[in-house]
Amino acid sequence: MDTAFVSSTHVLLHRQRALERPLSSRRPATTQHRTRCVTAPPPPAPRPAAPTPSASALNSASGFVTLQAMAAATSQAVYVLFHQRSCRSCKAVKPKFEALASTTPNALFATVQLDDSGGRELASRLGVHNVPRVHVYNGSQGKVNDFACAPQSLQRLRDIVAAVSGGAKET
Repeated sequence: MDTAFVSSTHVLLHRQRALERPLSSRRPATTQHRTRCVTAPPPPAPRPAAPTPSASALNSASGFVTLQAMAAATSQAVYVLFHQRSCRSCKAVKPKFEALASTTPNALFATVQLDDSGGRELASRLGVHNVPRVHVYNGSQGKVNDFACAPQSLQRLRDIVAAVSGGAKET
């Protein structure tokens, strides 16, 4: 005998027997299984908010002049990071620079991307020839420090921020 015929006959007999039973003896229909399958999983827990970087991006000489004027008026220190997209050291330094910016409220932080024409022009006017490089300006005193900021020298940047701006707040 064909197995397909046997199994289809078995299914038909099972259905017929189920229909012949009185309704009271049948299992009540439940939607619990369907509900469980259809119900969407609970939404994921919200992620804690990352600190928002407070380093503004400069792309022109006029923006830099405005930043310096603002720093002179408030006597705040200004830290400017010069970087490029294609530079591996810059990719390592920039997030740490932005994290330092978010923990130092009494200073202004800015980044200048040299891939843009405005950034290249500003860097050449300020004498920046290699990246990543940090310039430190202190209010009306002008530029007080200028150094190459490789990933290995981030502690130097933290020390300079602590000396010039009074340190970063603890997080």
